[in-house]
Amino acid sequence: MKSNLINPQLSPQTQRIFAHQLAHKIFTLITTIGALTLTIALTPSAQAQTPTVTPSPTPSEKPADKPPEVKPEPKPEKPTETTTLQALDAQAQKLYRQGKFTEALAILDQAIKQYPNSPTTYNNRAIVRYRLGDKQGALADYEQTLRLDPKFVRAFYNRGIVRADLADNQGAIADYTTAITLDPSYGKSYVNRGILLAQQGNHTAALNDYNQAITINNNDPFAYYNRGNSYVMLGKRTEAASDFRQAANLFRRLRDRQGFQQALDALGQVNN
Repeated sequence: MKSNLINPQLSPQTQRIFAHQLAHKIFTLITTIGALTLTIALTPSAQAQTPTVTPSPTPSEKPADKPPEVKPEPKPEKPTETTTLQALDAQAQKLYRQGKFTEALAILDQAIKQYPNSPTTYNNRAIVRYRLGDKQGALADYEQTLRLDPKFVRAFYNRGIVRADLADNQGAIADYTTAITLDPSYGKSYVNRGILLAQQGNHTAALNDYNQAITINNNDPFAYYNRGNSYVMLGKRTEAASDFRQAANLFRRLRDRQGFQQALDALGQVNN
């Protein structure tokens, strides 16, 4: 069966819903799973000091009178590079959550200027650049992130989202595959790779990815919804109906009205 993920037997309205879900899926993941992250470097605690024991005076010894000991004012600790970088990243996170992406970008620019070897900060700036529509700038920041930390799983995952948005599906699949290799428990990578495989008509491989994602997290509505899409294209309408029903239930628990309605619409089409 020739397939482009849109079931030719479904109504034009439902076809648009299915297609929109793919784009919505990628966008949703960048704003949730790919949200700004902060790597906190814990400073080692101070080493225990052995107390100095002053022997008690013997009866024949009388302690000399001493003036009260005055403790010097503690000097303020000089901020370390780590704490300063954390403060900048935390400020950027707050602005990002408030939707102030331009202001968050300015803070991250400052952080990178001061600390150019922080992969997390480049990853965060890439996310903000993407939200501002600067996809090429986001790609450049992900490249730098991975130069600094070649095993940064989330950077591979996030770059896959940008590449898919730029129609570089093969590059995106490669990034998701690398993310899976580095962290086989990162379920969202399976879902997004499955979506791209389904777009290429490879629904059997897509099903394998959706199955793995559900094994990792059986409460992911997107995995069920997109697996339902592939079941439809493979003519397995009973399995598709079950998945759309489960997706609707999970979207409802998450209070995702759009996803809930899309799953119900897809279920209605399959049952007709």
